[in-house]
Amino acid sequence: MRKTFYLICLLLIPLAFAKITMIKPFYAELSNNQTLNINTVQPNETLLLIFARRGGSIRWNDVSAYPKLIADKAFFERAIELKLKIPEKETFVRIKFSDSETGIEEFFTLHILPRTDLISATLPKSFAITEAFSDANYELLIINKSLAEHCVLIRSSLPEYSFTQHKACIAPLNEKRVTVSVHALMPSTQEFSFYVDSAFFSKKFAKLKAMLKVKPNALSKLRMPFFAFPLNIQLPHAYLLNALLSLI
Repeated sequence: MRKTFYLICLLLIPLAFAKITMIKPFYAELSNNQTLNINTVQPNETLLLIFARRGGSIRWNDVSAYPKLIADKAFFERAIELKLKIPEKETFVRIKFSDSETGIEEFFTLHILPRTDLISATLPKSFAITEAFSDANYELLIINKSLAEHCVLIRSSLPEYSFTQHKACIAPLNEKRVTVSVHALMPSTQEFSFYVDSAFFSKKFAKLKAMLKVKPNALSKLRMPFFAFPLNIQLPHAYLLNALLSLI
């Protein structure tokens, strides 16, 4: 009877020293079959999870997940890195750690609750002045409150010849200043908007109003007659002459 008791104790000792320790995106010691909530992520992001390679008295050498959301995994001397693809809706992911030498396995469940409101954007300086046929720069401040990197598309209400769509990626729990350029043509004062959209799902995070004042220069005075009439129509000689004389 006593031998049986000691044998049972010896079998239980390795299990007592098996544990899962998560280091990133935040520290957590996870017990077997524990559920961990993740609710500061957005659909289609890739969440980096880092775990300690050693789990108590054992060394993990394999990790699997169901559903199969692991996009990539890497094993290092002291750590295990998992890249988890965030689903579009609430999902329970069962993650298994195992050690082939001892046959020990530990599980925990990741309860993923994606959100769609973790990006914000502002335009600290919305007014710019430039000359005709030159560029004006605007700086957008984009803040990412997600635990994963997120990419956005910056568009505008301007024609394509004045503004080209810009893509920017913001690191987890970070902010980024993004400079974009608007190409000005003829002298004018114009109101327009920048749009900050998600590159991962259908969502407009921000609409930012801006204004651009374009001052005349020698080139605009020379080219103004050509913008005033449609193509393939002969310009009145007097109108073109007045434009040339204005440069003197």
